[in-house]
Amino acid sequence: MFWLLSSLFLLASSGNAASNHKAVLKSQLQAQIECKQYLQFVGGACEERCKLLVLRSWNDSTGVVGLPLSRHYPAIYVNDKSIVRTNNCLQCNLREIPQCDSCVRASISLNCFDRSYGSAFPSPQLVPLPDLLHLNVIRQCAQMLQISPRELAVYGSSEFLLNQKASCLMRCIMIREGLYDDVRGPNNDRLYVQCGGYGTSEEDFKRKSQQCVDRLKTTCLDNCTLVARITKECYPPGAGLLDLILSLLSILGLSLPLGSLPSLPSLPVTIPTLPTLPTVPTLPTLPTIPTLPTIPTLPTIPTIPTLPTVPTIPTLPTVPTIPTLPTVPTVPSLPV
Repeated sequence: MFWLLSSLFLLASSGNAASNHKAVLKSQLQAQIECKQYLQFVGGACEERCKLLVLRSWNDSTGVVGLPLSRHYPAIYVNDKSIVRTNNCLQCNLREIPQCDSCVRASISLNCFDRSYGSAFPSPQLVPLPDLLHLNVIRQCAQMLQISPRELAVYGSSEFLLNQKASCLMRCIMIREGLYDDVRGPNNDRLYVQCGGYGTSEEDFKRKSQQCVDRLKTTCLDNCTLVARITKECYPPGAGLLDLILSLLSILGLSLPLGSLPSLPSLPVTIPTLPTLPTVPTLPTLPTIPTLPTIPTLPTIPTIPTLPTVPTIPTLPTVPTIPTLPTVPTVPSLPV
């Protein structure tokens, strides 16, 4: 059993196109090629049943699953008349086929769809995620956001609106399953297929859900809260993705009754007494500073009178230069 679960989780973790995250898109031709590989060495295996199983459009107990199988045919041929014609074909041709003969029943069912809707077109369509892959996505998002199993149970009981972290978990799940984009919003085509039609017509479903989404976008919510509010308020209750996630949490034992959020742990009754601080000694009184005597006002110094201006001394005339006297000749000495 352990190895079986391990193999299934490895299959759940296998990569898909990055833009679609965990969403799986396949055409009938792709499913047929896969089944030829799976059944190559198995004698007596039926290819049509395998193809419907790959497309998640068959259940051995209840038979063919109309949605998503009808998505593989041109939309112009999928109408009320073709649906009635398909149902009549199934009732008439499966009446005599034993329930245990699932291969024949699957082959007849696929033939009824081909006769009512025409040839399947080759473009890949959404393959609804089974519960095992839903659980894998929930666990991966909880691990990425570091959410414990206890927190996961609490967030589920609040329908992922308890706080920012709870809402971001729902956003991660929606993006991881390829059902939401922050720019384009929810993918209502895929949501309608993933949740089995919500028990209403596709036209009404898309119109009402889009009106709700447009209304919430005008309230300026952050990205995480917007996704959580859209998931809770914009889709019919009882059959939506939120209901599926809550039921899976219940299977895992990670659910609490709605409204029974765990109480916070009580604080200790006795608050420890703080130690008494030592008394600060009183500082001695500073002596009073004596008042300084008043400094008397100094008498006003009388203004010094302006001294009279000293008259300018006239310039003395220049003394003429005395001419040099001629040299007196030396008198010769007289003889004695």
